[in-house]
Amino acid sequence: MKTNKELSLEIREKIKAKGIKRGCYSVRVLNAGYSTAIRIQVKDIKINPAIFKEIVEGYEAISRDERTYEILSGGNTYVNVSYDSSVLRDETGKFIDTAKGVFATASKENNDEIADFGYGRKLLYSRVGKTCYISSDDDKEYGRHSAYGEWDIAEALAIFMAIGTFKY
Repeated sequence: MKTNKELSLEIREKIKAKGIKRGCYSVRVLNAGYSTAIRIQVKDIKINPAIFKEIVEGYEAISRDERTYEILSGGNTYVNVSYDSSVLRDETGKFIDTAKGVFATASKENNDEIADFGYGRKLLYSRVGKTCYISSDDDKEYGRHSAYGEWDIAEALAIFMAIGTFKY
């Protein structure tokens, strides 16, 4: 059984092997009751969190009851990968005016097209499903983000732009 410090160092080595610089992320491994929590915060908006999720995928282990599928307490390892809130907030602010327009004009029944990028990808917002997503002409999905209001739509736009899912 590895200590939190050993686990943290191991994860950092794997991230380093992918060529990601140390200042672009932070790794914390903490005790969470009788379980362990691995928390990675991405500090560079241009780095897709999916890269980190791939790296730590094998570390997550959650025990569940066979019948109720309820999470059993103790011995679990939880993994959370997200953007650092200050980095995301700064980037999101750039899209708030666009998001206000989208939210104000979005239909209550349908998925509304926000933009067609001309290379087979469209940005859509669903007020009913509370999501923003990138879709292709053949209905392949390239990204999805929960969007309950204007700020969430702006956040989705910031993330999609940053990771290169589309250019606006």
